[in-house]
Amino acid sequence: MAVIARRTLFLSPVLLRGAEARVELERLCAELATDLANGLASAFLKRFDRAMPGYEELRRDVEALVASADISASIEVRETKIENDRAQLEADWYLQVKLKRDLLKVRQKRELVRLNLRRNGKRWLVESLAPPDFFRLGG
Repeated sequence: MAVIARRTLFLSPVLLRGAEARVELERLCAELATDLANGLASAFLKRFDRAMPGYEELRRDVEALVASADISASIEVRETKIENDRAQLEADWYLQVKLKRDLLKVRQKRELVRLNLRRNGKRWLVESLAPPDFFRLGG
């Protein structure tokens, strides 16, 4: 019985770090959705690594989306894998887009989005996003 208690105490800090990382990642997703809904393209993009493949296309797509539409967004994290300072997320991402030039026209997008992230100091940065065209207005 004492051996089990020692193992539990030994694993507790590891489990706590994983739980804290999950909370941080869920908070990041909530912030991403909020930034889009508030039309804050630059705040949204700060959470992405500028060196990631496709960053310029993502920047253009997000800036065009925010400039052209009123957006409602929600993200539900479905799966999280964390290993040290790296994480993989699969999230059910929903966008409702009302074009500013035609408020009666509403587009809805819903897709499983995969994010690869790395911890950069105290914050997480997205290193890749799939599908890469999820935020493209016509896509």
